[in-house]
Amino acid sequence: LTNVISYFFAYRRSLLYASQRNDIESKVALVIYLLNTALQLIILFFIRNYTLYIVVALITTLLSNLIIYSITNKLYPEYVKKPKEKLTKEETRSITKNVFAILFHKIGSVVVYSTDAATLGKYSNYLLITSSVSSLVNIFISALRSSVGNSVALNDSEQNYKLMNKLNFIYFWIVSFCTIAIFTLSDSFIDVILTKGANSLTLDKSIIFLISVSFYLNSTRYLIGLFKEGAGLFRQDRFKSIIESIINLFASIILAKLMGLSGIIIGTIISTLTTSLWIEPYVLNKHYFKKSTVKYFIKYACYTIAVIITGAITYALCNLVHGYGITMLALKFLICAIVPNILFLLLSFATPEFRASAAWIKDLLLNLRKNK
Repeated sequence: LTNVISYFFAYRRSLLYASQRNDIESKVALVIYLLNTALQLIILFFIRNYTLYIVVALITTLLSNLIIYSITNKLYPEYVKKPKEKLTKEETRSITKNVFAILFHKIGSVVVYSTDAATLGKYSNYLLITSSVSSLVNIFISALRSSVGNSVALNDSEQNYKLMNKLNFIYFWIVSFCTIAIFTLSDSFIDVILTKGANSLTLDKSIIFLISVSFYLNSTRYLIGLFKEGAGLFRQDRFKSIIESIINLFASIILAKLMGLSGIIIGTIISTLTTSLWIEPYVLNKHYFKKSTVKYFIKYACYTIAVIITGAITYALCNLVHGYGITMLALKFLICAIVPNILFLLLSFATPEFRASAAWIKDLLLNLRKNK
């Protein structure tokens, strides 16, 4: 129902994206997300009423859409009140082709993620955590959407290739930090916040590791998807999501019988590795950047090795913290907030990607100061 509510207001958000004012949408999304999370945590911690938990999500989603509706009324009265103009046959044909291509992607995505969501019990607590973290990551992606689209429209592919490398470095840093946080903190968070010392709702650490891997593999795809979307590359891999969903479904069913919950998560990982992880960057590099995908995968491998090393060190340090309660959770959170970022800095400080990204961020901040 929360998704259905948003569909009625989607065209209003499109106005913000088209005019490169998605910063407004991002600010609204962040405030509403924090409000929603705070209220839901209070409900989980004190009231423990799942119906009320769902109602809060519906109310905050509606509030977010009404705010966007009000803002676009004030900013774009000439568009929202303008009589509808008919599209040409060529425009209609082009839109229809792309919409059907997007539909294939969406159907596949629903099937892939539904196989995991079908598992109830303890796993649902971890899905709640990963979906919340994904929402934060998506705010970053949403903030970039119109800028990337504008850059693709105005600049050549070589300039956009350099832009993608800068953003990719920053984005991998964010996703890597989130992955490590999920792996090191999720079980402590569930024990302290959700169970309060009652029967433990935590899973075996091997399963938490698989959950973290699945989150990492899926999240690292989003930026590539953003540039694919900006370049209008919908039809080139329109059957990819359907194939991915079929692989996921059969792999999850077979492995679930052999391994239980671990098998379901491994099924999702297999479907991602065999399809989206390589097809999406391949399509983008071949049809837009006109470059080999090998360099992208070399960087991907380097970033992944850095995550493994950093995550192992962070996990070992968190294990030195003993005890139970909010203090223990806070200490682990502090370690997780500081250690990975220091290690990432040390590992990447001398790389061209770090220097280029740092210079880009510096220029961006200077431009923001000038515009104030």
